[in-house]
Amino acid sequence: MSRTDMHIQTETMREYGALILESGRHLLGLISGILDLSRIEAGRYELHEESIDLEFLAQSAVSQCRPMAEEAKVTIEIDAPSDLPHLWAEMRAMRQILFNLLSNAIKFTPEDGKVTVTFQYLDGHIVTCVRDTGIGIDEKDQELVFQAFQQVDNTLSREHPGSGLGLPLVKHLAELHGAVVTLDSQLGKGSCFTVTFPKDRVMALTEDNLS
Repeated sequence: MSRTDMHIQTETMREYGALILESGRHLLGLISGILDLSRIEAGRYELHEESIDLEFLAQSAVSQCRPMAEEAKVTIEIDAPSDLPHLWAEMRAMRQILFNLLSNAIKFTPEDGKVTVTFQYLDGHIVTCVRDTGIGIDEKDQELVFQAFQQVDNTLSREHPGSGLGLPLVKHLAELHGAVVTLDSQLGKGSCFTVTFPKDRVMALTEDNLS
């Protein structure tokens, strides 16, 4: 594309550039995922924690995923109480958890479907759920989705292949925070991935939380 003798039309160059950018981002994400998993499994991933406003974090993650959702014709919503306490966690890890769950939900939700991010404060725990109206996961395959480089064999998986690292990273990053990841899914009825954070990571309710 940089050669002056190629005489490529501007529109063609724009299309080529977009493809190269998309491929580069995909490769960068794959490499980052592999490196993160390697550090976690080797016990060398260090958390850099801070107080996190989860609603703000969710809005940021949803904004990042919105172009993907619009292309797929899928609606995204956030449901969070105004008095939700802050969470003591690593921002980068939390962004990765939410982004991976959202992008996975969008990927496997047909047109006119819906993805909802829900936050609840229950019995001292913060519970995060990403629910979709997608194709769902067979019970026999539900453990498989948390294994690195594994993907459920179905039509949408073949149409939208991925690295198989997104959900394993969610599980490992959540467990670094002492959180538990669970999956509730039925074929044809959608899925709900839930991350439950322990009480010792929930910040006390203060005026700052409520403002």
